Amino acid sequence: MTKNQKPLYYIACLVPSPLKGEIIGFMKEIERLVGAKHAQKSPPHITLYPPFRIDENKEVKVIQCIEEIAKSIDSFEVELNGFSGFPPRTFYVQPIENPELAILREKTLNEAGKVIGVDISKLRARPLNPHITIANRDLEKEDYPVLVKHFSTISFKRKYEQNSISLLKHNGKNWDVLATFIFEPHL
Repeated sequence: MTKNQKPLYYIACLVPSPLKGEIIGFMKEIERLVGAKHAQKSPPHITLYPPFRIDENKEVKVIQCIEEIAKSIDSFEVELNGFSGFPPRTFYVQPIENPELAILREKTLNEAGKVIGVDISKLRARPLNPHITIANRDLEKEDYPVLVKHFSTISFKRKYEQNSISLLKHNGKNWDVLATFIFEPHL
């Protein structure tokens, strides 16, 4: 981030421990196999609102917005099933389609979009394709098939309870968790 540039943020569902550790293990395995390590700059997550820049003085309003979103959501189950990617530069752990996650994404786009002050029509036009990135950006085109072959031999099926939403902020090198809010159950 340059001196006059606004800070960079994104909103996501973080993967809880101990599953987080397993996914970080896949990231490290990819680094060992092909040298790609960029994905390790962010904790394992499913993006709800992609990276955006705002003035730091708006940060509190975004945090308050996320807190309000969390108060309106019940926890839900996320099921992971294997690996997939966006060839040739992104490889990820694949969540199974989930209506609760789709509702949370839509609510996040709507509510946070108002606070951030951007037109979300382009974001909304992109279909939801939840994923937990384990390689991207520095993954070379010729290494993508190596990962597909390697991970096709690994059976990876897990379930976890998603019970929070987080705001992350880039510190110039990596992503830091700035705030996390637990969903409030509704009876």
